[in-house]
Amino acid sequence: MVYLGRCVMFCFICSFFAIIYVKSRDSVQEQVMFRLFLIMWHVAVPSSLGVIAVYVYNTEFFSVKKEVKNGLYRPLSYMMANVVLQIPFMIILSICSVTVSGYGIGNWSWENYPQLVIVYASGLFAFESIAQLFSVLCFDPLLGMLNFMNVWFSAFLFAGIMVPREDVIWPFRLFCYILPLNWVLRSMAYLEFSPTTFEGATLCTDTSDLSCFFHLDDSENRIVPGWTCGENRLQCMGRNGGQVLDSMGIYYKSISSEDNVLNDILVCLFITVVCKIGYILLMRYRCLTASRIVSVEEAKEMNTKKRKGKKMNFEERPMKVVNADVEDDNKL
Repeated sequence: MVYLGRCVMFCFICSFFAIIYVKSRDSVQEQVMFRLFLIMWHVAVPSSLGVIAVYVYNTEFFSVKKEVKNGLYRPLSYMMANVVLQIPFMIILSICSVTVSGYGIGNWSWENYPQLVIVYASGLFAFESIAQLFSVLCFDPLLGMLNFMNVWFSAFLFAGIMVPREDVIWPFRLFCYILPLNWVLRSMAYLEFSPTTFEGATLCTDTSDLSCFFHLDDSENRIVPGWTCGENRLQCMGRNGGQVLDSMGIYYKSISSEDNVLNDILVCLFITVVCKIGYILLMRYRCLTASRIVSVEEAKEMNTKKRKGKKMNFEERPMKVVNADVEDDNKL
């Protein structure tokens, strides 16, 4: 239910923003920035609902801790099964988030749909792993949820839209690199804008024409062709997606026409792996502190081992002794 409920909520929330920005479905110069803002809301808001997962995983952990301590399975086995379950659901959540709202209402280009779904899913997977980490890092689920929201807000602030990465002083600039929203937003903007042609502008090659705009390469040479919007010089972002992306990159440094999709996916997966490792280590540590129900005979055998200085296995550590004879009498 932790995933199925979010599938419905993601679809509803993203559709709400798509309706608010419904005019951005028109590929015209005036709606370029609003289309970027719609992508930003798609990236930011659903990921914040990972706060629900913190509470669910924290509640689930108490059962897992007892089962691990009683030898039903090991923490690594639980983690592997959990990851196998999470991966397809991240894809499903991604599809629910962007298909109806972005492609149905927002009129996004279908050309890069599979890649965009994967990028979006990698970002959700990273936040899901962050939620899992806080579910065991904090004994109180409310504190874990609060810490998750602090991380989400930091990710939103340092996503490259509110403030340029280059303007953030150290050590706060580190958040621009270790949080997922910056990488997901950059790739989603690239995948959506790059195949799109925007009306209101035409291509031009005359470098002496003052109404013709050009971007510059690394050598400060003009990139031909340029574009012109006639008399509309204030809202003239470009004719093709590459020109529009570089025009937006003047204001938002993280946006560009450079293809960084694979790099951004790998960064999100790296964040996921780091959080998973932290989760499994914390989970194992907390499982070691849990008591295990054993019989009196087994307790005597373990105490004998302890007196002789023999090393006990993982499952043999802290325990709760239960007198089997007394339990049988109570059942009668």
